[in-house]
Amino acid sequence: MRRLTPPALGIQDGGGTPLPPMRPAEIRFEEASAQWSKTKHPVHVRVFHSWLGGGADLSYDGGRSIDSIEIDMWGQATGVSVSYSLDERLEAGVRVLRDRGHFDADLNGDFVRLSGRGDFERTEVSALARYEFFGDRVRAFVQGGFGGGTFDVEGLSSVPFASVGVGPGIEFQITNHVALEVGGEIAWRAWPYRQPGNDALFSEVDARVWAGFTVSF
Repeated sequence: MRRLTPPALGIQDGGGTPLPPMRPAEIRFEEASAQWSKTKHPVHVRVFHSWLGGGADLSYDGGRSIDSIEIDMWGQATGVSVSYSLDERLEAGVRVLRDRGHFDADLNGDFVRLSGRGDFERTEVSALARYEFFGDRVRAFVQGGFGGGTFDVEGLSSVPFASVGVGPGIEFQITNHVALEVGGEIAWRAWPYRQPGNDALFSEVDARVWAGFTVSF
């Protein structure tokens, strides 16, 4: 994982030499970039928080068939690094979704002690159906699907699960070439957990909202 090191914070260094006083807490956009094409539109934003001595990188790289989101939090004072990526492909009504996460924390302060790390990966394949209500400039739709995949975390490897999800959406045709689309989804997943003398069925419900726009030529 890429690890960035911002300037050191604090009042004194190890030798007791006074350091310049820290500036008041601020949140600023350190850098932002975006570009757009017919099939690909990457966006990158970095936010820096002086009080924490760290910040976050947010990058989005998407197109008509794949979306990828990655968040990387970093900082010397925080001592926490978190990354999450989501890759989604949609072809002929079949969605292949893979998300990965990583957590790495090492905090040792006067009031907080936290240390640990973990990784997870989930791959899901589902079939989608979409019903649309057509209008002149506004189009509403409801989409849903069912599928399954595998879930991998520490101690549980390639656990199969089943899923079902549904969500509404709406599309605004702003011009003849530009359309804005927003929507949401609620999904339910369940997977078995087997242990000697203890069989259980775990489940989770998650929700997400999304927005995007399409440029056509």
